[in-house]
Amino acid sequence: MEPESVATGILVGSRMVWFPATVLLIGIVTWQHRMRGLAAGDRSGRPGLVRAGVALAGLIFAVHIIRVGAETVSLFGLEGDAWRQDLRTVVFATPWGRGWRYQILATAAILGVLTLRSGRWRHALLLVLTAGLAVSTGATGHAVSRVAPPALGLVLQGVHVASAGVWIGTLAVLVVHGPALGPDRFVVALERFSPLALAGAGTLVVSGTASSVLYPDSWRQVFHGPWGRALLIKLVLVGIVIAIGAWHWRVARHRARTTGRSAPLLRTARIELGVSTAVLIVTAVLVGLPFE
Repeated sequence: MEPESVATGILVGSRMVWFPATVLLIGIVTWQHRMRGLAAGDRSGRPGLVRAGVALAGLIFAVHIIRVGAETVSLFGLEGDAWRQDLRTVVFATPWGRGWRYQILATAAILGVLTLRSGRWRHALLLVLTAGLAVSTGATGHAVSRVAPPALGLVLQGVHVASAGVWIGTLAVLVVHGPALGPDRFVVALERFSPLALAGAGTLVVSGTASSVLYPDSWRQVFHGPWGRALLIKLVLVGIVIAIGAWHWRVARHRARTTGRSAPLLRTARIELGVSTAVLIVTAVLVGLPFE
Protein backbone atom coordinates (compact mmCIF):
# COMPACT_ATOMS: atom_id res chain seq x y z
CA MET A 1 0.00 0.00 0.00
CA GLU A 2 1.27 3.46 -0.90
CA PRO A 3 2.34 5.75 1.98
CA GLU A 4 -0.11 8.39 0.77
CA SER A 5 -3.04 5.98 1.13
CA VAL A 6 -1.93 4.95 4.61
CA ALA A 7 -1.58 8.61 5.61
CA THR A 8 -5.08 9.40 4.35
CA GLY A 9 -6.49 6.54 6.43
CA ILE A 10 -4.63 7.84 9.49
CA LEU A 11 -6.12 11.29 8.96
CA VAL A 12 -9.64 9.88 8.85
CA GLY A 13 -9.07 7.75 11.94
CA SER A 14 -7.42 10.58 13.85
CA ARG A 15 -10.46 12.81 13.40
CA MET A 16 -12.65 10.12 15.00
CA VAL A 17 -10.36 10.19 18.05
CA TRP A 18 -9.54 13.90 18.22
CA PHE A 19 -13.04 15.38 18.02
CA PRO A 20 -14.77 13.22 20.70
CA ALA A 21 -11.70 13.59 22.95
CA THR A 22 -11.86 17.39 22.61
CA VAL A 23 -15.58 17.44 23.45
CA LEU A 24 -15.01 15.25 26.51
CA LEU A 25 -12.09 17.38 27.69
CA ILE A 26 -14.27 20.50 27.50
CA GLY A 27 -16.92 18.58 29.47
CA ILE A 28 -14.47 17.69 32.23
CA VAL A 29 -13.31 21.30 32.57
CA THR A 30 -16.92 22.52 32.60
CA TRP A 31 -17.90 19.95 35.22
CA GLN A 32 -15.04 20.91 37.53
CA HIS A 33 -16.00 24.57 37.28
CA ARG A 34 -19.75 24.07 37.64
CA MET A 35 -19.66 21.48 40.43
CA ARG A 36 -17.27 23.25 42.78
CA GLY A 37 -18.49 23.21 46.38
CA LEU A 38 -21.09 20.54 45.63
CA ALA A 39 -20.95 19.49 49.28
CA ALA A 40 -18.71 20.00 52.25
CA GLY A 41 -15.49 18.09 51.77
CA ASP A 42 -16.43 17.03 48.26
CA ARG A 43 -14.06 17.86 45.41
CA SER A 44 -16.32 16.50 42.66
CA GLY A 45 -14.03 13.55 42.02
CA ARG A 46 -11.16 15.91 41.26
CA PRO A 47 -8.25 13.39 41.28
CA GLY A 48 -9.97 10.97 38.92
CA LEU A 49 -11.28 13.73 36.66
CA VAL A 50 -7.89 15.43 36.57
CA ARG A 51 -6.25 12.17 35.55
CA ALA A 52 -8.87 11.71 32.85
CA GLY A 53 -8.33 15.30 31.67
CA VAL A 54 -4.56 14.87 31.57
CA ALA A 55 -4.95 11.62 29.62
CA LEU A 56 -7.33 13.26 27.13
CA ALA A 57 -5.11 16.33 26.68
CA GLY A 58 -2.10 14.06 26.14
CA LEU A 59 -4.09 12.00 23.62
CA ILE A 60 -5.22 15.11 21.73
CA PHE A 61 -1.65 16.44 21.67
CA ALA A 62 -0.32 13.15 20.30
CA VAL A 63 -3.09 12.92 17.70
CA HIS A 64 -2.31 16.42 16.41
CA ILE A 65 1.37 15.53 16.01
CA ILE A 66 0.36 12.41 14.09
CA ARG A 67 -2.07 14.41 11.95
CA VAL A 68 0.65 16.86 10.93
CA GLY A 69 2.90 14.01 9.83
CA ALA A 70 0.08 12.18 8.04
CA GLU A 71 -0.99 15.35 6.21
CA THR A 72 2.59 15.90 5.04
CA VAL A 73 2.84 12.37 3.66
CA SER A 74 -0.60 12.51 2.03
CA LEU A 75 0.34 15.72 0.19
CA PHE A 76 3.98 15.16 -0.71
CA GLY A 77 4.70 11.47 -0.20
CA LEU A 78 7.70 10.14 1.65
CA GLU A 79 10.83 11.10 -0.26
CA GLY A 80 13.93 10.76 1.91
CA ASP A 81 15.36 14.01 3.25
CA ALA A 82 12.80 16.07 1.33
CA TRP A 83 10.21 14.96 3.88
CA ARG A 84 11.65 17.37 6.47
CA GLN A 85 11.24 20.34 4.14
CA ASP A 86 7.74 19.19 3.24
CA LEU A 87 6.90 19.02 6.94
CA ARG A 88 8.08 22.59 7.46
CA THR A 89 5.97 23.66 4.49
CA VAL A 90 2.84 22.08 5.97
CA VAL A 91 3.41 23.47 9.46
CA PHE A 92 4.51 27.01 8.58
CA ALA A 93 3.20 27.76 5.07
CA THR A 94 -0.39 26.44 5.05
CA PRO A 95 -3.57 27.66 6.78
CA TRP A 96 -4.24 24.26 8.35
CA GLY A 97 -0.64 24.12 9.59
CA ARG A 98 -1.24 27.37 11.44
CA GLY A 99 -4.42 25.87 12.89
CA TRP A 100 -2.59 22.78 14.09
CA ARG A 101 0.04 24.96 15.75
CA TYR A 102 -2.69 26.75 17.69
CA GLN A 103 -4.33 23.47 18.67
CA ILE A 104 -1.05 21.92 19.79
CA LEU A 105 -0.13 24.99 21.86
CA ALA A 106 -3.60 25.20 23.45
CA THR A 107 -3.57 21.50 24.29
CA ALA A 108 -0.07 21.72 25.79
CA ALA A 109 -1.16 24.68 27.92
CA ILE A 110 -4.28 22.82 29.14
CA LEU A 111 -2.12 19.81 29.96
CA GLY A 112 0.19 22.01 32.04
CA VAL A 113 -2.61 23.76 33.95
CA LEU A 114 -4.38 20.47 34.69
CA THR A 115 -1.31 19.21 36.51
CA LEU A 116 -1.38 22.16 38.92
CA ARG A 117 -2.80 21.22 42.30
CA SER A 118 -4.59 24.43 43.13
CA GLY A 119 -4.89 28.13 42.48
CA ARG A 120 -7.90 30.44 42.42
CA TRP A 121 -7.17 31.30 38.80
CA ARG A 122 -6.87 27.64 37.72
CA HIS A 123 -10.52 27.10 36.75
CA ALA A 124 -10.78 30.43 34.94
CA LEU A 125 -7.59 29.77 33.01
CA LEU A 126 -8.78 26.29 32.02
CA LEU A 127 -12.06 27.74 30.74
CA VAL A 128 -10.19 30.31 28.64
CA LEU A 129 -7.80 27.70 27.24
CA THR A 130 -10.54 25.22 26.37
CA ALA A 131 -12.48 28.02 24.66
CA GLY A 132 -9.33 28.76 22.64
CA LEU A 133 -8.97 25.08 21.80
CA ALA A 134 -12.59 24.99 20.61
CA VAL A 135 -12.08 28.01 18.34
CA SER A 136 -8.83 26.61 16.93
CA THR A 137 -10.63 23.46 15.71
CA GLY A 138 -12.14 25.52 12.92
CA ALA A 139 -8.73 26.52 11.57
CA THR A 140 -8.20 23.11 9.95
CA GLY A 141 -11.57 22.52 8.30
CA HIS A 142 -14.47 23.95 6.35
CA ALA A 143 -14.84 26.90 8.75
CA VAL A 144 -11.95 28.84 7.19
CA SER A 145 -12.17 27.46 3.65
CA ARG A 146 -15.93 27.87 3.07
CA VAL A 147 -16.86 31.01 5.04
CA ALA A 148 -16.02 34.64 4.31
CA PRO A 149 -14.67 36.27 6.34
CA PRO A 150 -12.80 33.28 7.84
CA ALA A 151 -13.07 34.83 11.30
CA LEU A 152 -16.83 34.27 11.18
CA GLY A 153 -16.28 30.60 10.41
CA LEU A 154 -13.81 30.30 13.26
CA VAL A 155 -16.25 31.84 15.74
CA LEU A 156 -19.14 29.64 14.60
CA GLN A 157 -17.01 26.50 14.77
CA GLY A 158 -15.64 27.48 18.16
CA VAL A 159 -19.11 28.08 19.56
CA HIS A 160 -20.32 24.80 18.03
CA VAL A 161 -17.52 22.71 19.54
CA ALA A 162 -17.69 24.48 22.91
CA SER A 163 -21.46 23.92 23.03
CA ALA A 164 -20.99 20.23 22.29
CA GLY A 165 -18.47 20.03 25.12
CA VAL A 166 -20.70 21.86 27.59
CA TRP A 167 -23.68 19.65 26.75
CA ILE A 168 -22.43 16.23 25.61
CA GLY A 169 -19.03 16.28 27.32
CA THR A 170 -20.51 17.25 30.69
CA LEU A 171 -23.29 14.69 30.21
CA ALA A 172 -20.61 12.00 29.87
CA VAL A 173 -19.08 13.08 33.19
CA LEU A 174 -22.52 13.08 34.83
CA VAL A 175 -23.26 9.55 33.61
CA VAL A 176 -19.87 8.14 34.64
CA HIS A 177 -19.19 10.11 37.80
CA GLY A 178 -22.71 10.98 38.98
CA PRO A 179 -23.59 7.69 40.72
CA ALA A 180 -20.52 8.02 42.97
CA LEU A 181 -21.89 11.28 44.39
CA GLY A 182 -24.78 9.57 46.17
CA PRO A 183 -28.52 10.21 45.62
CA ASP A 184 -28.75 13.65 47.24
CA ARG A 185 -25.68 15.17 45.65
CA PHE A 186 -26.54 13.56 42.32
CA VAL A 187 -29.83 15.47 42.30
CA VAL A 188 -27.92 18.70 43.06
CA ALA A 189 -25.48 17.92 40.26
CA LEU A 190 -28.40 17.25 37.93
CA GLU A 191 -29.96 20.62 38.80
CA ARG A 192 -26.66 22.35 38.04
CA PHE A 193 -26.23 20.42 34.80
CA SER A 194 -29.72 21.15 33.42
CA PRO A 195 -29.15 24.85 32.55
CA LEU A 196 -25.81 23.91 30.99
CA ALA A 197 -27.52 21.30 28.83
CA LEU A 198 -30.24 23.74 27.75
CA ALA A 199 -27.74 26.48 26.88
CA GLY A 200 -25.38 24.04 25.18
CA ALA A 201 -28.10 22.38 23.11
CA GLY A 202 -29.62 25.68 22.03
CA THR A 203 -26.29 27.21 21.07
CA LEU A 204 -25.26 24.02 19.30
CA VAL A 205 -28.39 24.08 17.13
CA VAL A 206 -28.05 27.78 16.28
CA SER A 207 -24.33 27.63 15.43
CA GLY A 208 -24.75 24.38 13.52
CA THR A 209 -27.64 25.79 11.50
CA ALA A 210 -25.64 28.91 10.63
CA SER A 211 -22.65 26.83 9.53
CA SER A 212 -24.86 24.53 7.45
CA VAL A 213 -26.25 27.53 5.60
CA LEU A 214 -22.85 29.16 5.02
CA TYR A 215 -20.75 26.12 4.04
CA PRO A 216 -22.45 24.78 0.87
CA ASP A 217 -22.54 26.74 -2.38
CA SER A 218 -26.05 25.50 -3.15
CA TRP A 219 -28.84 23.49 -1.57
CA ARG A 220 -28.09 20.71 -4.05
CA GLN A 221 -24.91 19.97 -2.09
CA VAL A 222 -27.00 19.48 1.05
CA PHE A 223 -29.24 16.82 -0.49
CA HIS A 224 -26.98 15.14 -3.05
CA GLY A 225 -23.30 15.48 -2.04
CA PRO A 226 -21.53 13.25 0.53
CA TRP A 227 -21.21 16.18 2.94
CA GLY A 228 -24.94 16.87 2.72
CA ARG A 229 -25.92 13.24 3.27
CA ALA A 230 -23.70 13.02 6.35
CA LEU A 231 -25.19 16.30 7.59
CA LEU A 232 -28.74 14.92 7.28
CA ILE A 233 -27.75 11.82 9.28
CA LYS A 234 -26.25 14.08 11.93
CA LEU A 235 -29.43 16.18 12.09
CA VAL A 236 -31.59 13.09 12.65
CA LEU A 237 -29.31 11.93 15.47
CA VAL A 238 -29.22 15.40 17.03
CA GLY A 239 -33.03 15.46 16.95
CA ILE A 240 -33.13 12.17 18.88
CA VAL A 241 -30.65 13.49 21.46
CA ILE A 242 -32.65 16.72 21.90
CA ALA A 243 -35.87 14.73 22.36
CA ILE A 244 -34.28 12.57 25.09
CA GLY A 245 -32.74 15.65 26.72
CA ALA A 246 -36.10 17.45 26.72
CA TRP A 247 -37.70 14.45 28.43
CA HIS A 248 -34.96 14.53 31.06
CA TRP A 249 -35.50 18.23 31.66
CA ARG A 250 -39.30 18.21 31.73
CA VAL A 251 -40.02 14.83 33.37
CA ALA A 252 -37.11 12.74 34.65
CA ARG A 253 -35.40 15.57 36.52
CA HIS A 254 -38.51 16.30 38.58
CA ARG A 255 -39.07 12.61 39.30
CA ALA A 256 -35.48 12.21 40.54
CA ARG A 257 -35.89 15.27 42.75
CA THR A 258 -39.17 14.13 44.30
CA THR A 259 -38.41 10.42 44.68
CA GLY A 260 -34.66 10.55 45.27
CA ARG A 261 -34.20 7.73 42.74
CA SER A 262 -31.61 8.42 40.07
CA ALA A 263 -31.39 4.96 38.46
CA PRO A 264 -34.21 5.47 35.88
CA LEU A 265 -32.75 8.79 34.77
CA LEU A 266 -29.26 7.31 34.50
CA ARG A 267 -30.53 4.56 32.21
CA THR A 268 -31.99 7.01 29.71
CA ALA A 269 -29.00 9.33 30.15
CA ARG A 270 -26.77 6.47 28.96
CA ILE A 271 -28.98 6.17 25.86
CA GLU A 272 -28.66 9.92 25.29
CA LEU A 273 -24.91 9.65 25.67
CA GLY A 274 -24.75 6.71 23.25
CA VAL A 275 -26.65 8.60 20.55
CA SER A 276 -24.51 11.68 21.27
CA THR A 277 -21.39 9.61 20.69
CA ALA A 278 -22.77 8.64 17.28
CA VAL A 279 -23.30 12.36 16.58
CA LEU A 280 -19.65 13.07 17.40
CA ILE A 281 -18.44 10.27 15.13
CA VAL A 282 -20.59 11.48 12.23
CA THR A 283 -19.31 15.03 12.83
CA ALA A 284 -15.71 13.81 12.76
CA VAL A 285 -16.40 12.24 9.36
CA LEU A 286 -18.39 15.25 8.16
CA VAL A 287 -15.54 17.76 8.54
CA GLY A 288 -13.40 15.84 6.06
CA LEU A 289 -16.00 15.16 3.36
CA PRO A 290 -16.15 16.99 0.02
CA PHE A 291 -19.25 18.94 -0.96
CA GLU A 292 -19.69 17.34 -4.41
